[in-house]
Amino acid sequence: MTAQSVGESAPEREAHLRKAVVALVTSGDLDAARELARGLDMRSSLVCAVALAEAGHAGLVEPEWLKPDSPVGNESIDLWMNCGFQLELAGNQRAARHCYETVLKHADNCSGLAANAEYRLGLTLEALGDYSGATDHYRRSAEIAGRPFPAAQDLARFQLAKLLYLAEEYADSVRQLEQLQVGASLPAAYVPEVTLRLAAALCRLGNTEEAKRALVEWRARFPEGKTEVDVRIDLFLAETYRSEGSYGAARDCLRKVVENPAAAHQTRTRALQTLDRLPRS
Repeated sequence: MTAQSVGESAPEREAHLRKAVVALVTSGDLDAARELARGLDMRSSLVCAVALAEAGHAGLVEPEWLKPDSPVGNESIDLWMNCGFQLELAGNQRAARHCYETVLKHADNCSGLAANAEYRLGLTLEALGDYSGATDHYRRSAEIAGRPFPAAQDLARFQLAKLLYLAEEYADSVRQLEQLQVGASLPAAYVPEVTLRLAAALCRLGNTEEAKRALVEWRARFPEGKTEVDVRIDLFLAETYRSEGSYGAARDCLRKVVENPAAAHQTRTRALQTLDRLPRS
């Protein structure tokens, strides 16, 4: 009896087809798995795509399978989103992009879902090297009114600020980072990164004193910080103080770098060498 036997209900047939695809993958017959999955209906093809991604074969999933053959409703739109996420994590950015684009075409009545899909589409486009497209989608996510999905929208704004900096749009990058300093829902690990990136963008705009003030205030709040970001902040401040001729302050920052267990061996070595070269004052 096959998965298409007479008398089977649609859910039973889908379950058998999914099992067949997974069995073919497990047995190593990847070509047959791909051919079978390509012929499934929308829902089954999405479920099979997730199964392939979870089995470590996301690369077999082709965007051409994943075409809606019926209206995308509330139930299936969540499946599209999950499929995109699993494919993205597994490295198939082309297929993930297709999933997120499909979600956005049908997410008019769910601004939270749209905010998340815009953010994740930005990530996939950035991974594919489309930095302009990624910038557009990060901005769309961040600017959806009412902040329906703050966690995704703040991460989108953070990524937007990074790409704007790389594009030398420093003033816009500063605006995005300053917004993240007020009531953002970023994970704790991102908070010092925001401060450091803000200082770097301010320096590019010639606002060195403002940049230094932001970092000094951060280190005053967390004087015992021992993370990799603290290393970068102390190196930044050390160079700023050195350029001003404030060698004592530069020396203090470099000592913190040397004593920070998060500093790489080469970073510690360079800090020690710089310490030796600093004038005594």
